[in-house]
Amino acid sequence: MHLYTIIAAIVIMFVSLSGVFFTRGLLGVWMKKNITFLTSFATGVFAVLGFHLISESIENSHGIEWTIAALIFGVVCMEILHWALPSHRECVSHDHSLDGEHSHTPIDGRRILVSDAIHNVGDGFVLVPAYAAGVHVGITATIGIVLHELVQETSKFFLLKEAGYSDWGALIWNFISASSVVFGAIAAMILSSNEFIAGILSAIAAGAFSAVLVRDLIPHVLSALRSDARKQLHAIALVGGLILMISVVSLTPHNHAVESAHEEVVN
Repeated sequence: MHLYTIIAAIVIMFVSLSGVFFTRGLLGVWMKKNITFLTSFATGVFAVLGFHLISESIENSHGIEWTIAALIFGVVCMEILHWALPSHRECVSHDHSLDGEHSHTPIDGRRILVSDAIHNVGDGFVLVPAYAAGVHVGITATIGIVLHELVQETSKFFLLKEAGYSDWGALIWNFISASSVVFGAIAAMILSSNEFIAGILSAIAAGAFSAVLVRDLIPHVLSALRSDARKQLHAIALVGGLILMISVVSLTPHNHAVESAHEEVVN
């Protein structure tokens, strides 16, 4: 079953390239004109994702104290990253000058990438018990992950563009971040898919996403609502992101497949 698991992880990894559809032609032109609204939309998506990860962590870590500790650790890691690395404006200024696009916001794309990489490791952990329970359970889990990754990775592409990355820069770094799902699957094979570790990873990722939301994304939305004459569109985009991600999380079989996998492995 390990081969099926690795193949599924690679499929999930390539979903990160979904943003390529917004780089050329009419979609590319439309995205460049509406990137600030797409960033508000992505904020809604990531807010739901963070809440979903906290819920997963509480279910899997068998103790609220572990979840709280891991959440705090994720926030602290993001703050250390913020202060330790050089200015994000300096890091992306070269990419930006090549594109000749709009001035980017203070959103730090590196922290978004790190947060998502941790989350993807957790998704890798999910795949192992799913395929161990049977190919049908594994495929169901993979479909669920792919559907919510499709929304999430496209939203992340919008955020990286708003942060100042070029089209290719956003796609490449998104792909590198997504590749951590393969490392998560391999680590789960070695650790026999420890459910507790998967829960802790979910909480760390949730803490990291929370730090990004508080420091970068929510200030962007609030600033747009105060200063942009089209503030209603920002509010609609934000609510649209919330509704879409809630729908995806609720309707995809990801959680059900994971629960079934653990039950079948135990039995």
